[in-house]
Amino acid sequence: MVARALELETDAFRRLMDHGHIRTLSERGVGADEGRYRLSFYYRDKRLRIVTDGQGRVITREDRSRR
Repeated sequence: MVARALELETDAFRRLMDHGHIRTLSERGVGADEGRYRLSFYYRDKRLRIVTDGQGRVITREDRSRR
């Protein structure tokens, strides 16, 4: 899902991750968002942000291009 959102083939995505070319940010919810996680992936001008519940189920997904 992440590779597709960043418009990459899965193998290319893995290589780029291994070499640190895809930046990531993970955040854990507090207060009203307790039990949720926000995961952000950045590559060139693209961003994918996913919010999951405590079991890893996707609650929201936001794809964005910074063009």
